[in-house]
Amino acid sequence: MNRRICSAVVIALSTAAAHQAAAQDAAAKPAASANLEEVMVTAQRREQSLLEVPLAIAALTADDLQSQGITHTSSLSSVVPNLQVNSGFGDAQPNFSLRGISVGNEYNTNQASPVGVYVDDEYLPFRSTHAMQLYDLERIEVVKGPQGTLFGRNTTGGAINFITKRPGLGATQGFVDLGYGRFNDVRAQMAFETTPVEDKFGVRVSVNYKDADGFIKNLYPGQDDGNSTESLAGRVALRFHPNEALDMDLKLSASGGDPTQAAVWQRGTGANLTNPFTGYSREGLGFWTVESFRMDHNKTDQKGAVFTLRYNLNDQWDLTSLSSYGDASLTFGQDGASSPVSLLDTRYHSDFKWFNQELRFAYGGERLNFQTGAYYGTDRNSTDNKYGFFFFAGPASALSIVQHFVQERASTAVFAQGDYRLTDHLTLTLGGRYTWDDAEYRDGWAYLGDINYAPVAYTVGSANAPLPDKKADAGAESYRIALNYLTDAGHMFYVSLNHGYRAGTYSGQGYFSPDQIYLTKPEEVDAYEVGAKGRFFDSRVSATAAVFYYDYKDQQINEVVGAVGFLRNAGKSSVKGAELDLQADVSSSVSARLALGYLDAKYETLSLSGTVLDDNDLPFAPRFTANAGIDWTIGEIAAGSVKFSPSVSYTTRQWFSPFNAKAGNSYLQQSALTQVAANLAWERDNLSVRLWGTNLLNEEFYTYGLNLQGSFGYDYLLPGPPRMYGIAARYNF
Repeated sequence: MNRRICSAVVIALSTAAAHQAAAQDAAAKPAASANLEEVMVTAQRREQSLLEVPLAIAALTADDLQSQGITHTSSLSSVVPNLQVNSGFGDAQPNFSLRGISVGNEYNTNQASPVGVYVDDEYLPFRSTHAMQLYDLERIEVVKGPQGTLFGRNTTGGAINFITKRPGLGATQGFVDLGYGRFNDVRAQMAFETTPVEDKFGVRVSVNYKDADGFIKNLYPGQDDGNSTESLAGRVALRFHPNEALDMDLKLSASGGDPTQAAVWQRGTGANLTNPFTGYSREGLGFWTVESFRMDHNKTDQKGAVFTLRYNLNDQWDLTSLSSYGDASLTFGQDGASSPVSLLDTRYHSDFKWFNQELRFAYGGERLNFQTGAYYGTDRNSTDNKYGFFFFAGPASALSIVQHFVQERASTAVFAQGDYRLTDHLTLTLGGRYTWDDAEYRDGWAYLGDINYAPVAYTVGSANAPLPDKKADAGAESYRIALNYLTDAGHMFYVSLNHGYRAGTYSGQGYFSPDQIYLTKPEEVDAYEVGAKGRFFDSRVSATAAVFYYDYKDQQINEVVGAVGFLRNAGKSSVKGAELDLQADVSSSVSARLALGYLDAKYETLSLSGTVLDDNDLPFAPRFTANAGIDWTIGEIAAGSVKFSPSVSYTTRQWFSPFNAKAGNSYLQQSALTQVAANLAWERDNLSVRLWGTNLLNEEFYTYGLNLQGSFGYDYLLPGPPRMYGIAARYNF
């Protein structure tokens, strides 16, 4: 579909809104069970029942998050089928893989995620801002498949929207939640809401604190343990609703943390795991044990503001404006080998700024729901990185690299989407978006240095004469075509085609030569999907199912060559898959859930470093995923109800690299994994106490891997957390 077709879609939908046909009775809607909660979502930028949206959506309410022990974005993969979360820095800078679409094992700070991440509809362009402690949320919506029409660029895999709680303009209320767990895990969370002017003006303040010792034991004398937690975050939400037509929200937020780095499980390529460069072997150490001479820290800071205005123009038209600004910084220090000697030391530092402005008009009629609008966004990344190689060998053999660059991007878009009811049961959806992207790489320089990081020879520009600016601009279209059929019983069947793209970007680790700094091509995906949703057995069971096929072109992936990570475009890939999500009220005291995912995600055309990788699996795309759980109200103790909520998740093998087992990459994988978690809660009136545990089987597993064999003699692997457990108490007022 070209630009003319997208423009035609916008014009056709606008014309339909202006000349809507006479209304007929609405199609039947499913009735909710007394116990089975009806979840409302805004995946189409308007409030709808989850079972009435012709999209594959996983929605998690605040109760779901608490009963399933989800407290951080890194935990979402255990509850959402075909979603994986990984990172080269532990919990920091997560990479989301949704239905096989991801950045792979890419680790530079300037790359955008193909799974768009939003908080209250604000787009967060940098992956380091996606690492969040989850607190005081209304719900999380994971929308699968390209979402370019309404969500915009960089959503080839889908979108994740974290919706925070807003003031209800009612009674004063709030809660305090305190907890303690293994590894001296101290947690504190609170929220307080007040309404100075009833029904007109409200304020909600929430705070989250978490501090825990590292779960990776470091045996090196005087050094901290790895993978600790240190996080403090707060949010102030103001809501002004002066009349029935106008509703405004201002949310101010800030967060910061300074935990120890993710410790590295160094798998040396020599006999008995020996590193051929240093002679060090970690053989004999426990899985969650290292000997790091310098356990560094991952420091992050972030703050921002989001202002949302909603104005009801008349009975059929609404106006929404969203304005946001944010800035953040990170300093990721790392002993990249977690060994007693300095083999690979890195220090990544970036400062970020971003701005979003969206204006959207929505029309709601008997037969047509339609919205159109415009978007403008900018972001800036200023990066200063340092790398230290072979410092253990002394000044004569040591090498350092210092790098600086600034990347700026701007995006402008117009869009429209409408749902038109052709009959009482059949609805047609048409949507189109056209985006203009501008990217600039400037002030770039890098040099080779000595053991003290003093310059020896510049390799890219110089501090006084940086590399000439690199600029690029491009335009691209996204679109959606769908048909859905809603039966009299409230069962929905739909078929859709979605086209999305991810903008091209500059390689963030080009420091040996100006030739290493170039713009990748945009990646594109055409996604075909057939799905069904509904309630059954007197609305005691809800089910959603989908089968899909993706034609995936020019995926942006990371290839490590020597000590440099190159950003490449894969030729072509295909993704086939299916999902099933069931929720059931088994009895008055037991509810159950089951989610299944299947993926067959493969490269059709790809060669890296002279190796043909056709038919290899995409990284972080396991063939099967499953999670299941129950909420069982056992009975009463001390006038309070007792609820037991066990869950289990299962994932088949996933590769960490596009090479899979080829070219010496066979250890960059996680084999099939089963994890068990459970909550046991007692609740009476406004007080609740709960015992919780995760990875109860104490499974040893990896979350990420890189091949550093050629330059440094080892595979870089990151262990996941061991068994965790604790107790928490909550008081609502």
